[in-house]
Amino acid sequence: MNPRLREWLRRYLPAELLSVVATLAGAWLTLHATGNDLRAALAGTWQVTWRTSGCF
Repeated sequence: MNPRLREWLRRYLPAELLSVVATLAGAWLTLHATGNDLRAALAGTWQVTWRTSGCF
């Protein structure tokens, strides 16, 4: 395996996986709380945007 790829996986893969899980969980919770697909999609989108903006 390429050393640069291995380094990227070691540094960023755990955070990426947690981000995906958190986004899907938030969208799922919103869907079940409201029953509205649009609100669930917006909640997932806002979570990704908020986390990305908070990291940079």
